[in-house]
This record gives sequence, C-alpha cells and structure tokens, in this order.
Amino acid sequence: MIRAQAALMRQAQEFFRAQLVGRYSFDEVRVVGDREEVPADQRREGGMGRYRECVRLVFGPWELFIRSPADEPPLGEVLLIDAGDPARRPVLVSGPLDAGTWMKIGNWIKSPKHQRRIAS
Repeated sequence: MIRAQAALMRQAQEFFRAQLVGRYSFDEVRVVGDREEVPADQRREGGMGRYRECVRLVFGPWELFIRSPADEPPLGEVLLIDAGDPARRPVLVSGPLDAGTWMKIGNWIKSPKHQRRIAS
C-alpha cells in the first residue's frame, strides 16, 4: 500500500516537472512540519487514520499545502499560500486535488503580474 504522504509528494513532483520547468526545481523544495495527529473524536470511520494526510512544501516565496482525499473529501485539496508574509499568509489559489487546480497554481506562479524576485 502507498502511504498518502508519498502519493501527495509524487503529485507535487509532477506539478514541478510539468508546470514550473525553468522556474523552480523540486530539489529546491523544503518540506515543512511534522505529522499532525488527529484527535480520536475527530477520526472518521474508514477515512481518516491517526495522522492527518497532508504535505506542506515551501519554495521561493510560495508554499503549497496539499491534503489527501481522506483528510479533505472527496478529492483532497491543494492551496497556494504566500509564504513571504508570515503575519498574514494569504491563500492565493485553492481547489480540489485535480489537474485543473494544479494548472491554476502554475499559471498564478508564472504570471508576470505575480512574479517575485527571490533575495539572494
């Protein structure tokens, strides 16, 4: 059986390979946070296990937060967050864990309007 975190990381790797060629590489990604335990009274039978099935990745001024379908039914969820503003941390793009949302996130990052310089 494939662990949820491994499957979510594979989706993120494919996103970088398909959408961010020449801008970011998956080698630049930093995985943030430890596994978060789900309180026993919040676990759903047949769905959620002991730990939340999510991955938080930081690259450049961006953060991706990906939740599995078991954690955010029915499809899962992916959020693009502005990691450059630790006080506000606004969600820039969000949607179900599908190809359309990955495309929106890629377009947002690649848009000249949203380009940012990374401090050296």
